[in-house]
Amino acid sequence: MEGENKLFKISKVQYDKIIEKCKKNELIIMIDTSSYRQLFCDKTERNGLENIIDVPLSSKSTLIRVIFYALPLFGIAMSIFSILAFKVWATLILPILIIISLVIHSKASVGKQNINGAIIFVIIGIICFFYFSDKGVFFRIVLILFPVQIFLSKFLYYHTSKTVFKLLFANYKFFAIFYGIKYSEQSMSPMIFTNSVEQYNEFLKFKKKYNLDFKHYKELLNIRSSKQAWKQRKENKS
Repeated sequence: MEGENKLFKISKVQYDKIIEKCKKNELIIMIDTSSYRQLFCDKTERNGLENIIDVPLSSKSTLIRVIFYALPLFGIAMSIFSILAFKVWATLILPILIIISLVIHSKASVGKQNINGAIIFVIIGIICFFYFSDKGVFFRIVLILFPVQIFLSKFLYYHTSKTVFKLLFANYKFFAIFYGIKYSEQSMSPMIFTNSVEQYNEFLKFKKKYNLDFKHYKELLNIRSSKQAWKQRKENKS
């Protein structure tokens, strides 16, 4: 028990206070969604964590793993049907579709998780599938595969985020073992961040003003003043 407690960065009392503040909107919890997706897909790490927190992560993350491993298959299928549909034009169209898919997938884990746009895109694809009934079947399949692939990329991290937050709010050990881990560009360890609503809103204004990318969001999370944050950023660059 003593060795286990050393793994946890906060006590159960502190955890209860944090959750209480979150429910009152006095505190905001933020996570690094991409690293949690990696955790759920890594059998060794997942099983090791299960033994510590007494939660069946494998069953709770089944859909995450299914989507993650299905995405490359959708990409291959889309490539094959694009070649069959567009023939020589596939040399121009297929790279564009691949680039769009990769860009969206790379951005899917960043920021607030929202799948509304992806759902609308799938609906449009279905409508087009029936609207272009006079076109070739391969072309119509691409109209379905491409938006579904985009949706799955978005839904992968949307569902990961939902799963993590349910665990954070329901399981002290799951929260405590990750809370307080410092951000590092070399580390992909799952991380949790908390700060006040006031600090968070201040940071968003600062981020927009100076057009910061996402990594600075983590670097500057605990800096209260925009002037301090800007000074810290210049020191990091020098």
